[in-house]
Amino acid sequence: MKNILSAALACLLFCSTTANCDAMKLTTPADLQDKRIGVLLGSVHDKYVIEQYPKATILQYKSPSDIILAVKSGKIDAGIYTRETNLHKGKGD
Repeated sequence: MKNILSAALACLLFCSTTANCDAMKLTTPADLQDKRIGVLLGSVHDKYVIEQYPKATILQYKSPSDIILAVKSGKIDAGIYTRETNLHKGKGD
């Protein structure tokens, strides 16, 4: 489970589009040790980040769009969430 979450974490990190983004590259999960990380409140990511990054500042959000906005506005350095896909399509799709 830990390896799966680490892989997901690496895939779901994103950097702020602000000017300091180039100076602060997040290329591995280890880069998050002392950063501001946004997670969905009550999610598996919430628990994982609390356990794996005790020195990080963890901010909890109610929706993925809130996390994206926080990253774009520079309130957090990275955000983690799961993008859900629609596996069941209706007739004619």
